[in-house]
Amino acid sequence: MTFKLKNLYISSFVNWLVMQSLKGQYSRARTRFVTTLQARLKEYQKFLTELVEKYTEKDEKGKPKVVATEYQFKTDKDKEDYIKELNDLKNEEFILDITDANKGDIKIIKSITLETNYEFGPKETMNVEQMVLATRIAVEYNEWCEALENIK
Repeated sequence: MTFKLKNLYISSFVNWLVMQSLKGQYSRARTRFVTTLQARLKEYQKFLTELVEKYTEKDEKGKPKVVATEYQFKTDKDKEDYIKELNDLKNEEFILDITDANKGDIKIIKSITLETNYEFGPKETMNVEQMVLATRIAVEYNEWCEALENIK
């Protein structure tokens, strides 16, 4: 059995999980699972840095050149290649094998996530910016749930 989640959704899942108020075995299971996901995030960040280093122009200090919050690319082809590789990396699946050692933790994470009382999605009292963020998180929540429901 395996748990599969695209890299794109790991960070938000970690952030949501750590915000949950849990006790005892639920808290410990969450901590172990989050630790596993954080290791993947660290690897993901390393790959992101490598992509930036590979395709961007460098400033006088050898750092990626940024103008108006955007990386500057050596050529248009480099920008296209960067975007393609970035999208591939974001959509790559993190695959976690479910073993006797972690299946109890996964069962708890599944329960925490699927049975949450947390309300996802926009509310009437939110401004537009908050509504956009709430909608994005609701969509990501659906991805987390599907990943947990599709463990095979």
